[in-house]
Amino acid sequence: MDIESIRQIVEANPQGVRIVMIDGTKLDIPHRDFISLGPGTDSGLSARRVAARTTFTVYEVNGIPMRIVNAMLVKEVVPLHSGGKGKGRKRSA
Repeated sequence: MDIESIRQIVEANPQGVRIVMIDGTKLDIPHRDFISLGPGTDSGLSARRVAARTTFTVYEVNGIPMRIVNAMLVKEVVPLHSGGKGKGRKRSA
């Protein structure tokens, strides 16, 4: 996936998301404050420069970086809690 797609899903699901990596690893993000995706296109950077970024950071509850993640290795991002209003939900076939 790309950073902007991940950002849209995270912002559309404030109740939290689960990031599933291609190797099956699952990262639960309980709130937007636990993930750092860097500046988006609204920061004045061109869409091309933002799209070139491929990494983001997921934090633990205590604020210490848990993992630096390559967006290209993300299989899917789904709402952490069912029944939410998330617009970015990716469904399995």
